[in-house]
Amino acid sequence: MGRRYFYHMTDGMNLIVDRKGRRARARRELEPEALSRAQQLMQKAPPQVDWSGWQVSIHDQDGYAVAHLPFPANHA
Repeated sequence: MGRRYFYHMTDGMNLIVDRKGRRARARRELEPEALSRAQQLMQKAPPQVDWSGWQVSIHDQDGYAVAHLPFPANHA
């Protein structure tokens, strides 16, 4: 069934905590999911928000950070 991963988003000052997470069978599934979540947030926010310092911090079910990915540059 895979491990559960949590996709927290931060700019170093603000933090959006993923409390549900999502199961993934393989590590290759993590990056596309993280970028999808970042894009969803960017689309919901006002256009003037500066996302340049934001990143998705992926943690496994044991709380260990497994990856940090910057938000996509183009969000239009």
